[in-house]
Amino acid sequence: MIPKEDLLQRIHLPNNKMKMRNKIFKFVLWSTGILMLIILLLNVVPYIFPSLVTTYSEDFNKQSFKSISIGEDKKSVESKLGKPLRISIDNVNQDSIKDAYWYSDNKYYFLYYEKILILFYQDKVSDIIKGIDMD
Repeated sequence: MIPKEDLLQRIHLPNNKMKMRNKIFKFVLWSTGILMLIILLLNVVPYIFPSLVTTYSEDFNKQSFKSISIGEDKKSVESKLGKPLRISIDNVNQDSIKDAYWYSDNKYYFLYYEKILILFYQDKVSDIIKGIDMD
């Protein structure tokens, strides 16, 4: 007959192995939680503090941006907001060439940022785009 203590040791892991298993489980659990928190923060921060992850043009002002309206001409926009960070041209066909004035850019390129651009068609504002985006 096998003594009761030997039988229990065969059925259950020795105490040291059980402690090690618990430590590994806790480590994996905490690591996963911290990683999920970091990912959540990286996706939430731009919505709460967009200026932390966004570069704005030198003379950009949010109050002046709010005063821009559809139909306004380029000179008026430049006098209110200054020179854009970059200008791109959208050329779908000859009749719809649009200029895009970018007044913001992504600082880190892997995070969301506040995208601010103004589209011009025939030197008049045709669209105003402002929102959180990732390039």
